Amino acid sequence: MKHLSIRIVVTLLSISLGLHLTAQAKPAGGALDVWPQELNFDVKAGQPLVNQVIAVSNDNGSTPIHWEAAGPASFPWLSLIPTAGETPGTITVVVDASQAAYGEQSGSFTVQTNDPEVTNSPVTVTIHLTVQPPVLQVQPTDLQMAFLAGEPYLPGQVRILQEN
Repeated sequence: MKHLSIRIVVTLLSISLGLHLTAQAKPAGGALDVWPQELNFDVKAGQPLVNQVIAVSNDNGSTPIHWEAAGPASFPWLSLIPTAGETPGTITVVVDASQAAYGEQSGSFTVQTNDPEVTNSPVTVTIHLTVQPPVLQVQPTDLQMAFLAGEPYLPGQVRILQEN
């Protein structure tokens, strides 16, 4: 980080006023601005692919930063598209519920750069995934039958094996 110091002295009518200014310049590379840094997915089992988009930019806005995104291979339900780019850009985070177990799971991925001028690489993005188990639906929801006790069993009817 570069510092700039300026000292100004003004003398009027035998009165001296001093002013000392210090400014810090942003580094040439800036910093990765990744937003949001936390995503929540709530999906039903068997639901098609769902996605959310993350923005990647340079906080100084002027110099493009080349970045790469990578997540752990232990989360087969998580995909990133694309896995590399330049600021400003986006990453589409895709969740495949068919590759995840039922319940709550968390994972993360990083967005990073090799640019030594960038002050905050890597940036971690956390993913929370809840996969709802399938719900068994039976149609019709009720069944009505009529039969006489002691009558012979007819195919397609309910057979009583033991009377209580």
